[in-house]
Amino acid sequence: MWEYSSENARMSDPRWKAAKHACMSSKLLLPDEDPAELDELLEGLREQYQPEAMLDFPFIIETARAIWILKRNGRRYDEFEQALHKQQPDSTRWTTEQWRQLDLRTRYRTTAERSCTRALRNLAHIRHIRGKFAAEVIEIKPKEEKKKAAPADKPFKLPNGGPPPLYQRIVVTEEEGKTSTQVYPTTAQLLELTKDLAPETNLERIFDSSNGVCASFRMNVASWRKLVALEEAHGDGIFLKPEEAS
Repeated sequence: MWEYSSENARMSDPRWKAAKHACMSSKLLLPDEDPAELDELLEGLREQYQPEAMLDFPFIIETARAIWILKRNGRRYDEFEQALHKQQPDSTRWTTEQWRQLDLRTRYRTTAERSCTRALRNLAHIRHIRGKFAAEVIEIKPKEEKKKAAPADKPFKLPNGGPPPLYQRIVVTEEEGKTSTQVYPTTAQLLELTKDLAPETNLERIFDSSNGVCASFRMNVASWRKLVALEEAHGDGIFLKPEEAS
């Protein structure tokens, strides 16, 4: 039976605390960004989508990351346009290089908008499937006994929504000449989540950087497992793109 926990239990759920800690400590925040604002965003998403199952948490965290990076790119665009205006209030006199730089920031912001839209769509899809599943469970109630024996109930069938889309996000950050990589979910976690899924199940691997630029590669679970095997064989901690494994 699907059971919803109380609000207090949900807020004190150690799984949620661990997920929040992983997001807050993943070097997502830049020095001039407010941790309290990110915490408020996470709590707002938790309150709106009310994660119950363990599989819900990665989608909440990924959505928070996407929204945060979109806000960051929006600020950078506004700051750069303000700087250009201070240099030359008449935009018709801006140089080709100035327009190129502004266009580059426009593309960064557009990429972040797409990532945010995709994350919100995935989160809504998860909630829809969960609500549909809960509704079907609630509908199955023992009927009152009648004088005549009722025919045997049909076996309960899960909704045909299929599994939610799967993602693995690889965030590369450069700081003080050093490069660090954060992976969510980790390869071990994703192997566990996909162990019972069909090989043809779709999966997307997303390479992301702190400036909002990203690239995504779609494949099936079978291809992803082969990619993981090659990465483990190399043993250098580098994540491969599909074309690099051929």
